[in-house]
Order: sequence, then structure tokens, then C-alpha cells
Amino acid sequence: MNRLFQIASPRMADWCPSQKRISDQPFDEGLDCDYVLPSDIFREVGEDTDAEDAILSAFRKIAKSRAEAELALRVSVLEKVVLELRSIISEISPKKESCVTVSSMASESLFLKKPITIRLEVIEDEYIATFFDAGIGAGGDTEMEAVSNLKSLIAICFRRLKAMDPKKLGPHPSAQLRVLEDFLTPTK
Repeated sequence: MNRLFQIASPRMADWCPSQKRISDQPFDEGLDCDYVLPSDIFREVGEDTDAEDAILSAFRKIAKSRAEAELALRVSVLEKVVLELRSIISEISPKKESCVTVSSMASESLFLKKPITIRLEVIEDEYIATFFDAGIGAGGDTEMEAVSNLKSLIAICFRRLKAMDPKKLGPHPSAQLRVLEDFLTPTK
């Protein structure tokens, strides 16, 4: 709840020089110097308190709370800027990647004619293994798991594509089968 207090001082500018000056003239009974101040930061002037000290104290509390609010706003804006910058940096920072050569399959029913080069990369705490030549990729929690999952997926794709009628395969599956046949052969 706000209360109305009348400020009476020889010079208003002496109490609150950073605030807008109402008057640099000595206090005049006819001058309207009413301010609305929150009651929790201003104690009412009693008979045994000094009015100037009470008002000066109130203005200092106002200035301090205003400064704290401005600081909190600045910190909030800076936090948002930092989050945005982190996002931008994560998008442009180089991803952790490497290449691995696989010389054997997990499946005993398939034999590798030549080694497969697999690209490994880390994306948001997950490892992704990709065999780009065949357009096949798999993920895992570790590098080993990602490579193992990719080997299994390569074997599944090869068996399924081999089992289908080549005339019914579309252009992408046909190309995928040709690449897999260059690298894999069923064991006898």
C-alpha cells in the first residue's frame, strides 16, 4: 500500500541529487512537493525523529532497490545472451569424428571381401557409425556399440536385399545392394 508524504526541505536537490530535480529553490509553502513512496521503505516521521534523515534514508532505499532491479535485469539479459552464444558455438564447433576400418563382420554367415571404412562421430553424447558407401548408419552409447550395431544392420540389409527380387527393387535399394555385394559375400 502506498502512502503520501510531503517532503519539506530547504533544498530538494540535496537529498536526492540523482533524481529529477523538482526545485532548487528553498522550500515554499505554495510549492507542490508531494511524492508517493512505498510504506515499507519509508518510516513515518514522528515527533522525536529528524524529518530530513528519514526522507534521506527513504530515498537511499529507493535508489538501492532501483539499482538492484537494474542489476537483476542486466544479469538476466546476459544469461540469455550466454545461452544463445553457447547454442551458436555448439552448431559451428567441429564435431568429434574419426574413421574406423572394419575387416570382419559380426555374422559368421558373411565374409568381407575388402575392409569397410566407417565414419564415427559424436552427436550429443551418442556415437554414430556410418557406412557412407551403402548409406547405412547406426548409433550407440559407445564407439564399440555403434560399430557393432552398424555391422548387424549391414548384415540385415544385405540379407533382406539379397532375398528380394532384383526387378522389384527401386533405384536406391538396387544401388545399396550393388555396394554391399562389392564388400560382402555369403559364406558357404
